[in-house]
Amino acid sequence: MIAAVREWLAALLAAAILLAAAQMLMPQGNVRRVGSLLCGLLFILAALRGAVRIDLAAFTLDVEAYEAELLERRESLEREQEAQRAAIIENRTATYISDKASSMGLTLGVSVETETDADGIVLPVRVILAGAYSEAFSRWLSTEMGFPPERQVWNEA
Repeated sequence: MIAAVREWLAALLAAAILLAAAQMLMPQGNVRRVGSLLCGLLFILAALRGAVRIDLAAFTLDVEAYEAELLERRESLEREQEAQRAAIIENRTATYISDKASSMGLTLGVSVETETDADGIVLPVRVILAGAYSEAFSRWLSTEMGFPPERQVWNEA
């Protein structure tokens, strides 16, 4: 289809060049005015003839495929955005917990796992701690951070 449009435009360009050359060869006066009118009409005829031959059915868009691709892209971007939100929440929560551990005199490696609830909200659900177990810190995680003991994983190595 693009090839047909390209050919039509090339034919229009060739017609314009030929008609312009013909006008330049015409003598001044009434002959040139009538010739210009005829050249203009011939150019319009050439343009219309090419436009009529263009198959407009070939220009139909596959809207369903476009919508499906758009929906797929949107879902992909939403997944990426959710993953980025989860990473930010995990990092900030782990940093906060690590800072609190340091203020309590503990040296712990901290990582946090998140899950997305039914409303699309990313929530921290599990904390993984590398270091010696501390009953006081475990209580703080439970009461202040909402990580009950069953969602605390202590790796004492």
